[in-house]
Amino acid sequence: MGFEEIYYLCVIGIFGLVFGSFLTCAAMRIAEGEDFIHGRSRCISCGHELGAADLIPVISWLLLRGRCRYCRNRISAAYPLSEILFALLVIGIYIKHGVSVESARDVVLAGCLFVLSVVDIKCFEIPDGCLVIALAAWMISAPFMGYDLKTTAFYVFSGLGCGIVMLGFSLLVDKATKKESLGGGDIKLFALLGLYLGMAHSYFMVLVSCIIGLIFAGVKSFFPPDIYKENHLEEDTGIPPGAFPFGPSISLAGYVMLLSGDKITQWYLNLF
Repeated sequence: MGFEEIYYLCVIGIFGLVFGSFLTCAAMRIAEGEDFIHGRSRCISCGHELGAADLIPVISWLLLRGRCRYCRNRISAAYPLSEILFALLVIGIYIKHGVSVESARDVVLAGCLFVLSVVDIKCFEIPDGCLVIALAAWMISAPFMGYDLKTTAFYVFSGLGCGIVMLGFSLLVDKATKKESLGGGDIKLFALLGLYLGMAHSYFMVLVSCIIGLIFAGVKSFFPPDIYKENHLEEDTGIPPGAFPFGPSISLAGYVMLLSGDKITQWYLNLF
């Protein structure tokens, strides 16, 4: 790896950290029902307005030893970790596609998946705005990626097909178990990723999302539940106790297939 490549990776990584910081803040505000565009960032404990020195991704948290400069209350390590995570997502896209229209499109998608996953974890809801932005990115980029009418129709039908299949599956499971299996946001997210991935990769994306979901559920079982939250969750939100959001699992599976779908599909076909 030459100096120029290392330089580009560093620039992309810094961009990912900065953009990840913004997206984390935006997701937290969306989950709280606040305006994420206007207004300065504030400490969630004391409400003090944060200055530029407090908002340097990762570095500010390290220098302040994970505490607010003003009230000295702890700041969750989830903030710098989420910034690093998004930087890694962006670097992965750059390594796969380099500087290209496809990279720009996939970064927008990754940003939308990142935000909706955080919001889904916080309040069991997938914002339609994230889906609309990702859809717009696909539509705008398609002509620049050389998609002709046939190719465009293939991906559109892949998205519709994935959404319809998951809707049908959800309705059958709901009827059999008398419980809601997939929310409307999950089904729309499957359809969106089907649009990006195409038919074959969508099939594996569904399988991978189920595997990741089982892993997340298994990990969750090792942590003691918040008794008050578990007892009041269904009363306050209509969400049954023990439920966990599926959006992050779908999003992670979509990202994995976006970067490694060809290898995963080929590996599977080589088994036969």
